[in-house]
Amino acid sequence: MKAEKANNAKSIFIFNMSHDICTSMNAILGYSQLMKKELTNPKLVHYQEMIKQSSQLLLSIINNVLDMARVESGKMDLNENYEVVGNIT
Repeated sequence: MKAEKANNAKSIFIFNMSHDICTSMNAILGYSQLMKKELTNPKLVHYQEMIKQSSQLLLSIINNVLDMARVESGKMDLNENYEVVGNIT
């Protein structure tokens, strides 16, 4: 019972922490996109693109952590069915 409570507390912590980080990452992506409209220097445009790519990668990782927390807490089920798309020859 203690292990189950500890696991539940861990899942809640991960979910809350990931959600807070996700909100911040979305703000970074949004402001980065707004900044891009004002940039004329190619070097700064490149820097902005690197910020965007890195932020999108981090956001993807955070979303995966959120999904795992949801699965562990029973708020989301995994669909183990798969469908083959395209022709296999």
